[in-house]
Amino acid sequence: MSPARGIVRLLNTADGRALCLAGEVDADAVDAFLRRYGREPVRVDRIDAGSVTSLSEPAVDLVLDHLDAAGRAGRPVAWCGPPQLRQLLAGGHTSADRPERGEAGTPVDMKVELVPVPVADVDRAKAFYAEKLGFAVDVDVRPTEGMRVVQLTPPGSACSIVVGTGLGGISAAAAGSVRGLHLVVADIEAARAELLGRGVDVGDIDDVGGGVRYASITDPDGNTLLLQEMAWRTGESF
Repeated sequence: MSPARGIVRLLNTADGRALCLAGEVDADAVDAFLRRYGREPVRVDRIDAGSVTSLSEPAVDLVLDHLDAAGRAGRPVAWCGPPQLRQLLAGGHTSADRPERGEAGTPVDMKVELVPVPVADVDRAKAFYAEKLGFAVDVDVRPTEGMRVVQLTPPGSACSIVVGTGLGGISAAAAGSVRGLHLVVADIEAARAELLGRGVDVGDIDDVGGGVRYASITDPDGNTLLLQEMAWRTGESF
């Protein structure tokens, strides 16, 4: 299926580390990538763009940055993508034409943006998180043979989860091995009632004191999630 929006990710594969692009890779997708990984190009062994439908100028710059860095280091980078995109990149400007990234030593912002959740059945997991928990399906793509990437985001969250196959160490992790992935809510009773109404098995509310309450959820593979309410994080503070 076509991705709902563009995506740029780094993935560990059997062929090494891959810079994967899919869908309509606009400036927002590139910005999300830079916020997660920083502005300095990282080492990649492969660029997978087989599912790209369009590349914005920032996306072209991002790919060129990584190709430039690999070239300076004398490292070959494999390419997977349609010829027209290769031609587009060939017509792009070099890193020498682009502005400097900033002073050396500038602290790099680091934001948790993607949490891998190991599962045995991707379709079953996607259905649970999307249809039962109400997560948005950001992408469901197959960049290469044997690889599938499904990214889902909880309502109101800046952090997503990823399930899939062919994702190197992520896929090698035991299905159901995630414990205590927190889903913070403003009103745990309302959230629990809503999920129960959707047929989700939600545990009883556990008041641990200090204004903090939890309720547990287990996905079909045995990964555990926790609804968490903190009394001081409501309204504009949530």
